[in-house]
Amino acid sequence: MAISPEYLRPQPGEYPPYYETYFSALPDGDLFEILGEQARVLRDLLGELDGGEQLYRYADGKWSVKEVVGHMMDTERIFAYRALRILRGDATPLAGFEQDEYVAIAGFDDRLLDSLLDEFDAVRKASLLMLQGRPREEYFREGIASGHRLTVRALVTVLAGHAEHHIKILRDRYLRGLD
Repeated sequence: MAISPEYLRPQPGEYPPYYETYFSALPDGDLFEILGEQARVLRDLLGELDGGEQLYRYADGKWSVKEVVGHMMDTERIFAYRALRILRGDATPLAGFEQDEYVAIAGFDDRLLDSLLDEFDAVRKASLLMLQGRPREEYFREGIASGHRLTVRALVTVLAGHAEHHIKILRDRYLRGLD
């Protein structure tokens, strides 16, 4: 049975309040359609950047374009893993992660942007295959991550909202700075 777009949107209490930043970045519509389009949007946005542009940072201490893509990919994996654990009924509280430390050690700037975009696409496809078509009640399963209770449908929304948030930052702060 298809899940209506409204059904997947979580309600306050199903997630920590700081996720509102990601939720507010999302347009109305079917979350799975949004998730399915974001890898293409990211490639269309960044695919023509030259080597120097891929390393651009809009301010001191900010990530490069490649590092933003790598961060998006790492976060996708972590949140999809959280969803998997909750879907499987694992009640073990899940630890947070330090995004800046992940990016600092990952070496994203040494990789080809096309490779990073390919990997993001593959990770996103895996997330979608795991999450789509679940019985409706499974989206309400709850777990604890980073010390906060959240539902699977909140995690689906975070996946889409986190990517949308960073796509907007890439457009507004990175690409405009290259003009």
